[in-house]
Amino acid sequence: MLGHFLEQLHAWGLDPRNHNAAFESFAGNISAKDLITQELFTDFLSNIKQSGYTATSGQLDELQTSLMKLKLALHSETESVAMGDFWMGNVLINRGDQNRLKDIFVIDWEFVNMAPIWLDVGNFIGELFLISYFEGTDDS
Repeated sequence: MLGHFLEQLHAWGLDPRNHNAAFESFAGNISAKDLITQELFTDFLSNIKQSGYTATSGQLDELQTSLMKLKLALHSETESVAMGDFWMGNVLINRGDQNRLKDIFVIDWEFVNMAPIWLDVGNFIGELFLISYFEGTDDS
């Protein structure tokens, strides 16, 4: 269901009939992109150092080059509407009678912007990995 929701959101923004309206509505959310950049790209290298991992200068150079390419793409590509903060903490589930799934709500839309669609997919996958890594269960 979440994958279908995300596909519909991205398809709506990719559709030429909607793209201009989406661009006018969401492309100006520069502060969201700045915060996303800080969290995903700027803090990444300092987090590596804090983790105690020792990277070679070649690895750090390669990583810095890759991060700069991603940062440039995030700020220059206006492919579609991106939720910008798509992770499990922004998904509410309503279980109806007999504990069956009734509704799913995606909340916390202040990061919505025009960006490459990999932003939402990558963020969600990264968050799933972290939960799985730290919780150590398949149910994560």
